[in-house]
Amino acid sequence: MKRTLISAVALSFPLTLAQPVAAEDLASSIVGTWKLTSFARTEVATGKTAATFGEHPLGYAYYTKGGRFLIFAVSEDRKKNEKAEPSDAERVELFKSMFAWGGNYKTEGNKVVYNVDIAWVQSWIGTTRTYQVETAGNKLTVTTPTFKSTVNGQDIVVVTTYERAE
Repeated sequence: MKRTLISAVALSFPLTLAQPVAAEDLASSIVGTWKLTSFARTEVATGKTAATFGEHPLGYAYYTKGGRFLIFAVSEDRKKNEKAEPSDAERVELFKSMFAWGGNYKTEGNKVVYNVDIAWVQSWIGTTRTYQVETAGNKLTVTTPTFKSTVNGQDIVVVTTYERAE
């Protein structure tokens, strides 16, 4: 009997590793600091994927126990401005190579509902955005619903991945 119990526990332990967290645990598993590892836009019609901010974008997502979030990211190949005060043209390029937003969030099943109160795009402020989220081990994956690209009008989905930083 003892041997059977130990065998059952030993066999079930690997099954608990790196499995997606149950929806009811998302609220606690998302809390912390997450380092950005990828940002990929996929055209729904063609399946064509682009690493908009490069293969190794830089950034972090922060989620607090109290329900606040802050996300800041920049492109891996971001150009350094020539002087301490960037020119208007440099500001445009710097703006195009980053994203940042924050506010409060809540979880609903396997989704996170974001209420935006600060953003790099002013029109996001006051909006609510709902994304599908999955945690597995030290990985966080955030997937947008399908939306129209402002670049080419195509229906796209963005998948952002992070690794736990702390």
